[in-house]
Amino acid sequence: MSNVSRAVDRGGLLNALICNRRRLVSIAARILASEELAEDVVQDAMLKACDLAGTDPNCPVSFACRMVRNLAIDRARRRRWELQHALPSDGLDAVEAPIADAQCALEGCEALRAVLAALDELPERTRRVFMAHRLDGVPQKTLAAESGVSPTLVNFMIRDAQRHCLARLEAHEHGHAAGATGQVREAA
Repeated sequence: MSNVSRAVDRGGLLNALICNRRRLVSIAARILASEELAEDVVQDAMLKACDLAGTDPNCPVSFACRMVRNLAIDRARRRRWELQHALPSDGLDAVEAPIADAQCALEGCEALRAVLAALDELPERTRRVFMAHRLDGVPQKTLAAESGVSPTLVNFMIRDAQRHCLARLEAHEHGHAAGATGQVREAA
């Protein structure tokens, strides 16, 4: 039995992907503006369909079209993000080392100490919310639910904590000692 006939035996979705391949590549190519990337997306859809073996949608052709369309949109978004955040290859020689010398390393450590001290000045709940969101990437809605407060309050706590840390860092950079007047109060 050939690979294709074994794949067709697995279900309607994989069969729909195989029989409508040109149409699916066309759908993905319209979104991605690239025939090669469209081929990759359809291949990814086929791999996903193999993982979904045993799942047979009511209308496998429509499901396959939607699957390819969604994968193509995801791929286009990822490409856009990569293009926005990638360094130009011709400027790579001009990128500085993270720490040029011992003086820069010392200044970086002192700045980090200033920020950590600023975090210690924050109310416990504000510090916990700020660090969970900024360092661990926990969504604000999740933090609001865990803390029993509104998402708006979580947003304000994160904003206030960031402003407080920036103020302490600027004071450190300018050699000013920060007084108690800049402390953040816990919001209700």
